[in-house]
Amino acid sequence: MSYRFSSGTDPSVVLSIPFQLPPGVQASQFHKLVLSLRNDDSWHRLRAVIDLAGERWESDRDTPLAQNRQTTITFQPPGFDDQTYKARTWVPLHAVGSTGTGVLPGGCCLHLEILPSSSAQAMLQKIRRNYDNAFRAVPFWTYLGNSTLLVVLVVMGSMFSSAFVAYAFARLRWPGRGFALILLLSTMMLPAQVTMIPSFLIWRGLGWYNTLNPLWIGAWTGNAFFIFLMIQHLKTIPRELEEAARIDGLNTVQIWWYIMVPQLKPTLAAIAIMSFMNAWNDFMGPLIYIRDQSRFPLSLGLFGMKVEETGADFGLMMAGDLMMTVPAILVFFCFQRYFIQGMTVSGMKG
Repeated sequence: MSYRFSSGTDPSVVLSIPFQLPPGVQASQFHKLVLSLRNDDSWHRLRAVIDLAGERWESDRDTPLAQNRQTTITFQPPGFDDQTYKARTWVPLHAVGSTGTGVLPGGCCLHLEILPSSSAQAMLQKIRRNYDNAFRAVPFWTYLGNSTLLVVLVVMGSMFSSAFVAYAFARLRWPGRGFALILLLSTMMLPAQVTMIPSFLIWRGLGWYNTLNPLWIGAWTGNAFFIFLMIQHLKTIPRELEEAARIDGLNTVQIWWYIMVPQLKPTLAAIAIMSFMNAWNDFMGPLIYIRDQSRFPLSLGLFGMKVEETGADFGLMMAGDLMMTVPAILVFFCFQRYFIQGMTVSGMKG
């Protein structure tokens, strides 16, 4: 069909296509309607109304004619799964009552209405299209909530365990300290692939398969690199601070909390940023330990962004990747001063 709009206020164009249901198929068995078309690149809006053997269904949203290529649009009523965690790359339909005239008894008709878009509307749709599709293609907010929970638990665990364990190695004297430190640092030479299967068997034996626990509990037991980084910083702090605190009556735990931890803010910030990046971008861990889509973090959930029959939509995936990258960039730029100070292990100021 050829058409031409001179402005965004022109009347819409309606194309009606009558059709019959396959033999033996009732209207109550209607599941979805797939429209295959090759549209223009005008960014006008396409709206659908389906008259189905006495019932009328209308699309919940308009589809922009955005790409000059063969494509498909799927219209279907939402089901139970679609209201929970199923991807919604299709256009939802809702019932609007009985059909009007012009439809044969027992027959069906598809009405396609092309609504003109002004230049401003077209520009806005170009900006919003991929991001709107990203939110509809996957349960984005569910994934974001899971990722946020994981990041908070991992960052807190990494900061606490590294500061607590490093204080014992750097400031306390106890038998076997040197051997234990060598044993701890030697774990950095083990590739993650070596411990992947034993770790999976342990977590499954604890009954934590398909939960978020294996992804954050390990942070509370310490990371060898973070502990080593904290040890190097603790060695630069004068022992006179501890001696003065002991004279004032503080015990070992109180000295660590009230005296040492405030001096470790630059290194703690560096550890927080690195642990945030590791937890936010972790893909292999959720892929191994999580099965239910409702527990996916954002890194794994965005992997499922695909267009149904037409293959990968790279604009859609790039929009999702950008929304996942922006938080990491903001965190780094907000705390880069502390990150640089912690990595250089500058010691205390003043």
